[in-house]
Amino acid sequence: TAMTLTSGGKLGINNSNPLDTLELGSPSANNSGSLRLNSFVVNQFWRLECGTNTFSIKDYDGTSIIQLNGSDDSTTFSGDVNISVNKKLYFGGGSHTYISEDIDDRLRFFTGGAEFMRFTEDVTNNIILFANVGILTSTPTTELEVIGDIRATDSSNRSITLNTGGSNQIIQTTGGLNLQAANGS
Repeated sequence: TAMTLTSGGKLGINNSNPLDTLELGSPSANNSGSLRLNSFVVNQFWRLECGTNTFSIKDYDGTSIIQLNGSDDSTTFSGDVNISVNKKLYFGGGSHTYISEDIDDRLRFFTGGAEFMRFTEDVTNNIILFANVGILTSTPTTELEVIGDIRATDSSNRSITLNTGGSNQIIQTTGGLNLQAANGS
C-alpha cells in the first residue's frame, strides 16, 4: 500500500497501519521513511532520514550534517557548531555547568553557576582563573599549588628554577635575574 488514511485521520505513506498523524515507512514491511525538503535552488534539498537507532539530517549529496544516535545517546555534527553571543552550551542536562562567550569575545566557563575560568581575546590573551589551580594535585589550597619542580624562563632564556626535592628548598637563577622578596629585601 503506497498511502493509507485511517478513519482517525492518521496518514501512512508506505505504511498500511499508521500509528501517528503522519508515518513514513513501516518497520514491519522493512522499509524506512524519509522526508525530502526542496530548496528554491535546483537539486538543493535537505533529507530527514531514519536508520537503525539513528535519525539524520542530510544535505543534497547525502552527507549527514547532524546525526542523533539512540544506541549511545550521542549527537554527531559534521561541520562547525555556532553558538550566538551570550548563549550557553550546557553540560549534564542541568543549568549550572556551561560555556558561554560574551559580547567582548571572552570565552567563559561556569560550574555550580559560578564562573571559574575566562579566556580573553584581546592584546593580552589572558586566561583568568576564579579558583585555586593545582598542578599534580586535585585539592589546591592556594591560588597556585604545584607538586613538583617549577621553572620559569623568559624570552632571553633567563630562568628561575625552584626545586623542592628532599628536605632542602633550592632557588637557582641563571642569566642575571634578581630575586626580591615581597617585603623588598
